[in-house]
Amino acid sequence: MKKNKVIRSTGLIAVMFVLLACGVFSQTTPTVVAATAPLPSETAIVTVELPASTATATSIPATQEPAIVIRLGPGKFEQPIWLEVLSGRYQLAGGDILLTGSAIGVYTEWLTFPTGMEIEIGDGGLVLMGVSYDAGTRLVVDEAGDIVAQTAVDGSAAEPSVSTGEILFEDDFSSNNNGWDVGLSSDDYGEVDSTITDGQYVVTMTGKQEYFFAITSIPDFSAKDFVWSMDAIILESTASAGNMLLALSVREVDGLSGKHYSFSIFNDGTSSGEVWPTKNIRM
Repeated sequence: MKKNKVIRSTGLIAVMFVLLACGVFSQTTPTVVAATAPLPSETAIVTVELPASTATATSIPATQEPAIVIRLGPGKFEQPIWLEVLSGRYQLAGGDILLTGSAIGVYTEWLTFPTGMEIEIGDGGLVLMGVSYDAGTRLVVDEAGDIVAQTAVDGSAAEPSVSTGEILFEDDFSSNNNGWDVGLSSDDYGEVDSTITDGQYVVTMTGKQEYFFAITSIPDFSAKDFVWSMDAIILESTASAGNMLLALSVREVDGLSGKHYSFSIFNDGTSSGEVWPTKNIRM
């Protein structure tokens, strides 16, 4: 099953390639799909898809109450997700323990999903791990670590649905009808040569100094709520592990030096999310 990094946001999108030596990138078939559940205007959510789960109605015997019950809902105070601990001791990914009655704004990567934990979706509904849930939906974490829909507030079986809006932008790079940046450019930091070749958008970067980057924006695209999917391959590189990355940047104000949200994948398998200028998270 293909795993996608999913970003929902608003505004201009830029794809940034960064390395410390030289290398060649390619990307194929980028797709942007409209989301059916609008997000708060200043919210950016970075999520990683969990293993597929089946929306099957389950029940927990009265004698086996879950040790941990939490409620997740839309962010308050400009936080992406609002977390409340309804019962038990809930441990965040960083090791902090939240006791019953605690409430805090969190990022998706801070969450943990211990077996048997129950999750109640709060008012307004929530997109969790790429799946949209209505307010009042109850979820349980099964023994495999999957999040399974249990029941809605009216007792009926809850069936989460993945947002499947209309396609806003798609390109298989069979041609350059969309007007992607192509050609050779050079400055004191390095040289970048972008081409569309054999159904791929290929970016070749040759460094003249220790550090430089290339930025390519999706041509003439702007949207409010959407899902972004792209395949990217490092064809060849002399950059050492951790010194080359592909980043997706959205909602830029005054470019990358100003306010923006971004998600980066490094060539050593690590990734990071950034809400600039307020927060940087390494995962």
